[in-house]
Amino acid sequence: MSKVLFITPVHPDANGSGRQKRAHLWLSNLQMAGHEVHILHVQWDLAEGMTSVSERKHVLNVRFTFTEKLNQVLQFFTAFFTSEMAGISRFFWTPLATSQKAHLKSVYQNNDFDKIICFRLYLSEYAVYLKSLTGCPLMELDMDDIESSTWNSISRLLWKDKVFKRAVIHKLTSFHSLLNERRALKLFDSVYVCSTDDKGRLDKGSGNAEVKVLPNKIHGNPPEIPILGKPSRLLFIGSFGYYPNEEAILWFTKNVFPELRRLNPSITLNIAGFGCPERLVKYFSSLEGVFFFEGVSIIDEMYEQSNIVISPLHAGGGTKLKVLEAMWFGLPVVGTKESVRGLAVTANDHYLAADTKEEFIEQCLLLLQDEQIYKHLSIEARKLVAEKYCY
Repeated sequence: MSKVLFITPVHPDANGSGRQKRAHLWLSNLQMAGHEVHILHVQWDLAEGMTSVSERKHVLNVRFTFTEKLNQVLQFFTAFFTSEMAGISRFFWTPLATSQKAHLKSVYQNNDFDKIICFRLYLSEYAVYLKSLTGCPLMELDMDDIESSTWNSISRLLWKDKVFKRAVIHKLTSFHSLLNERRALKLFDSVYVCSTDDKGRLDKGSGNAEVKVLPNKIHGNPPEIPILGKPSRLLFIGSFGYYPNEEAILWFTKNVFPELRRLNPSITLNIAGFGCPERLVKYFSSLEGVFFFEGVSIIDEMYEQSNIVISPLHAGGGTKLKVLEAMWFGLPVVGTKESVRGLAVTANDHYLAADTKEEFIEQCLLLLQDEQIYKHLSIEARKLVAEKYCY
């Protein structure tokens, strides 16, 4: 039995956020393959230190002092001219400071691992250090999405919306991620991404790493397909700590939903998500026919109360688990090209494509009026998820 160390920024959870779901997919795959899995969970916390959850799981709480932050700023700028992987938290990176090295050394110095798997690029410094500490022969990295592309996409969206300060930060983050992606291809033995599109982008880079695809998947068996005939309710689900989600639902409620209501007053919109700022909560509550649900604990209920899932995303990266989740529940999806990027889906068979205001209106009304098309999309999309995107 081989011994594997899995480094993750989140707790693996099949019912959690997108990253928690992917971490759970990794854990499940490793356990099914018969590996002895050890987990290092690195998280931000007010009190720094290492906590032992069990013999095979440790949680490293990361917190940077002012001196360490200054040191990381220097390391960040020198990293542009060296081969070292480094960064600062301001740029969505979790750097490895001297205090963290001491915690890791106290736990892992006498451990022998056959392989180290690092989930997410921004924890790659931890993997590199632990390989040198333990002498582990193999090191793999799961990028999930290509962060340089993701941050660049969001930067363009922010710039278009005149949120200039955040746009510049995201642009710098994109460049910083690009440098570290190139270094990762040289330092790691294998690099994983979630789609063949992303694999094609990384294959163009130079390095020794073998680039592999691990698609995002949903745990369990799809539930029964809902029956058409419930109230005409649309559904949007997303975390509001992620700017593309906020931009998407604001665009939809300002440009699409009022016209839909004018054409069909019975149409309503459910919005569910975590971390919604108060200004958005007030805005949603002011809209007729819109119902907002903060931090829904049982997401199944949202799908059971809705007919159609809308995904008007204009930026982002990787593959969209919320689209797969909607298909898993048997709800037809009306979405942009960005929403389905990287997924093996076909328009008019697995979802309805819409990128403009007029297309969203047309496709939503079509689904509510044509039961045959509704059922076709529901059945075919659910079949696709069951065959390719479940574990």
